[in-house]
Amino acid sequence: MKELDLVLRSRGHQLMTQLPRTNGGTISPHVYISLPFTPDKKGLEYARTCAQKVIDEGGVPVFPILMYQSLFPETCRPVVNAVKKMALSVLTSCDEVWVFGSSLTGFMMDEISLAQTLGIPVFSADCEEDFDDDGEEEPDE
Repeated sequence: MKELDLVLRSRGHQLMTQLPRTNGGTISPHVYISLPFTPDKKGLEYARTCAQKVIDEGGVPVFPILMYQSLFPETCRPVVNAVKKMALSVLTSCDEVWVFGSSLTGFMMDEISLAQTLGIPVFSADCEEDFDDDGEEEPDE
């Protein structure tokens, strides 16, 4: 894979779990999920697992591609482009972007670039360690 010009900071356990609110309370950060999505059973399970990781870390998962893909299942170029445009619009209102997966698609690079342009923190994240090759959850040891 071609070397990226973008630097992704490691997530680790450094998630800022609470953001200040104007009324003195706190809210959880909205975390945009960027991953190489496929709408098959394995891809849906992977997306669910990544979203659960965001929840477990105290964030609110935002994954608009999944929502828009289910609303507009057509794969013709104009529909795909419209879905991507809507997803990028949603990204602009998020607090963080978490990038999952071992490789980046062109659209994922667009998501990362937009986030960096807007000053939204971008982190690499991993949820694959919890699954074996069959997509079955492995027991904790």
